[in-house]
Parts: sequence; C-alpha cells; structure tokens
Amino acid sequence: SKSMKFLEVSSLESLSSTITMNSIDCVLDLKLDSYSCKMVQSDKKHWKKEYETNAKQLQALSPQEEELGLSPVGRRLRHLSESSRTDDCDIYLTDSISPRTLFDLIAVLNSTFPDYDFTDRKSSDFALVPIFETVQQKVDEKLSSAVFNYGAVKNDLWSTIKTEIKPEECTIYTFKADYTSDPFSEDGCFWYFNYFLHNKNLNRLLFLSCRALSASHSADVSHEQLWDLEED
Repeated sequence: SKSMKFLEVSSLESLSSTITMNSIDCVLDLKLDSYSCKMVQSDKKHWKKEYETNAKQLQALSPQEEELGLSPVGRRLRHLSESSRTDDCDIYLTDSISPRTLFDLIAVLNSTFPDYDFTDRKSSDFALVPIFETVQQKVDEKLSSAVFNYGAVKNDLWSTIKTEIKPEECTIYTFKADYTSDPFSEDGCFWYFNYFLHNKNLNRLLFLSCRALSASHSADVSHEQLWDLEED
C-alpha cells in the first residue's frame, strides 16, 4: 500500500507539541501533518496495477448535509468536491471524490495509524466538509476545553495552517468512524476530530486530527457512551 511523503514542517511540529503538553485531564494524540501528494516510483506501479483503469470514475462520498444542517441548495458550487460542474443543476449531485484522492486519504491514515489497516476503506467512509470555518469551529470547541490556555496558541495554529496549506483553495474531507475497528473508536477515546485539507494546486495534503484519550488509555467506555460523546 502507498506511503505518503511526509513533509517536516517545524512550525507545525512545535505547535503540536505545545498543544499536547498543555492537555488537561486527558492525553491528546494530535496530528498536524503535511504530506506531498506526488507519487514516488513504487506508488506509480501500485497505482497503475490496482487503480488506473477506473481513475476517472468519481466515487460517492458519505452525505454530509444532515450533520452540518446544510441543504444541497445552500452550498456554494466551489465546495462540491471533485464532481463535474457544468451548470447549476450540478448543485444536486452527490459529493464525490476521485479514486486518486481517495488513494491519498487512505495512504495518510495508513501512515498515521500503522496499527490499523485502512486499505479496503471505501469513498463512503469519508465525507466532504463544505467550509473551512466548520473545521475551525469544531477544533476550537474541542481544544479549548482540553488544552490549558488554548487561547494563547489558537491564532498561531490557524495562521500556521493557512500559510502551510491555503485552506481557501482546499477541498476538505473527514473520515467517519465506524465505532468498531478504527483508532477513533478505541476504548478510552473520549472524542476526536479528523480533517484532510487537500490542496490540488500545491499537490499537498494537511492532516489535522486529534483523539482525546483517557490518561490510562484503558478506561472502559462503551460504544453507546462514545456515540453520546461524539454527538454535537
């Protein structure tokens, strides 16, 4: 399976360690990782063998409107991920993703969480996040309650992300946990968020993800409780 080229960005690394060191009553597993989407030679071979025949076939993402309270009509065209846009009728299309981008998202998850295998995940395991402000709101809400003096680093966090990935140019995806077999469903994971900011122009992807884990990471949290905790 593909391994993404990790880009070392010292400003992201230092923010990540500052935030995690100041966690309150939990262990934060924060990922603030930048990746290049350029394929290395071995990836190209794997891609040609496994995927290239369907490379142009867009795949449906999981619907997102209900969660964000947005109707299809209420979204701007530019947020319609990678679906074709010819006229206003396209606003009713299901959000979709190209096999190549899906390949990259799965590779990031496999690189980030080596204890899990995401290789067989489908496009329906991901959803589109129409606007960057939604990401900021969710992240600020979670981190402000879990990080001592989060306000002191908040502006730095967003300005660094903006410099690194230019969110206004990005298509943003999120992986939807199934509450059985992924790192966001582990016992002792109180809450999580995960966002892939994909900038096609830069050919780069920023993965912003966090899990709040119990200090012992073995707290007995049932699936029902996880559902309750994840409800917004």
